[in-house]
Amino acid sequence: MKKLLLLLLFPLLGYATTITSFEGFQLDVKEYEYLRPDGNAQEDDGEYAYALASFTVDVAGTYSVENIGFHNVAYVGMDNDYTTNESYTFIGPNTPSWKADTMLYVYDVQPNLTTPSNPLFFADNDDNDDYSGESDYGDLLFYLEDDLEINTTYYGLITTYEAKVNGAGTIKIEGPGNLNMTYLTTIPEPSTYALLLGWFMFLFIAIRERNN
Repeated sequence: MKKLLLLLLFPLLGYATTITSFEGFQLDVKEYEYLRPDGNAQEDDGEYAYALASFTVDVAGTYSVENIGFHNVAYVGMDNDYTTNESYTFIGPNTPSWKADTMLYVYDVQPNLTTPSNPLFFADNDDNDDYSGESDYGDLLFYLEDDLEINTTYYGLITTYEAKVNGAGTIKIEGPGNLNMTYLTTIPEPSTYALLLGWFMFLFIAIRERNN
């Protein structure tokens, strides 16, 4: 009888479902830059690359966001020459490995990027004892785990610890429901740049011919 009751109750008890998804992001200081909270305004003009996205969840609960990779990292500033330090491991021209350091700010209102303040959540590589997002260069990538509610639009701001650092990364999202994300910052692909250049050249020639 007990076995029968367990069999009947088992479908009702069920399992806690975890949904996993992945999103890419791009950081390019020439496209989107700001002075992050607690950033150094005196170094490299205080310019930190960022990517901004809005997102919602369809099930309330605990979600985790883990930066599982950050690649093509390049320090593009002019204030520092690291090449003379032989103790550094370099991942690019004048780019020590510790430059590959990412951060995440989460807001429940769209942040004012001129004076960003009061994030709802904040994460870097030191904020979670169970942090597992190690890059090839050490514990540098952010990890965040916290509770999210439905019927709320959140804003995620991905940036770097160091100024004037570009790169491309991937985040892994896990939680009890779907996290629907829309990037508010987009960077054109190289083919798009070529198309825009061709269009501007066409306009220039057309206007010149008309004036002649």
